[in-house]
Amino acid sequence: MLTKEDIAYGLEKAARILPGIGSYQDRESSREADKALRMKLSGRLNRLLNRVERMKSGLTKKGVIRSLMPLEDLSRQLEKISRLIEFSPRGYSPLFSRKEINEEALGRIYRCDEGLLSKLTELEKEVEVLTGKTERDAAIEPIREILFHMETSLKERETFLKK
Repeated sequence: MLTKEDIAYGLEKAARILPGIGSYQDRESSREADKALRMKLSGRLNRLLNRVERMKSGLTKKGVIRSLMPLEDLSRQLEKISRLIEFSPRGYSPLFSRKEINEEALGRIYRCDEGLLSKLTELEKEVEVLTGKTERDAAIEPIREILFHMETSLKERETFLKK
């Protein structure tokens, strides 16, 4: 007996016979992979944001008010980058659109998002350093620098879609 996965595979294979459908399905797969990667990135950024928020709460309880403003700015930057990644365009164009996003552009978008993943790994290490320090001002600067590079990458990503 055929499973629904077997039937879906057969239908997908049969649809590839129609001109243009195969490449459309490939592009759609690329979009879905990119979306999954961006959701992973956004989730990890949100965990870092929660960590900074817990740090702020702890400092507030201890009455260390001086460190709160730079941490508040950092929280806003983390949230901004997280939202930019989460809601970035997927490179979608309708099946019969005049302006088509080709597979090369989708590949560049995905590589850009993979670059964000490596920056996120650096960011996680820096936030780890930040949470372990009592003098936080110096530890915040490398985090801001990484977030700046991530935002720049996101702006470049948008240019791939406009070409």
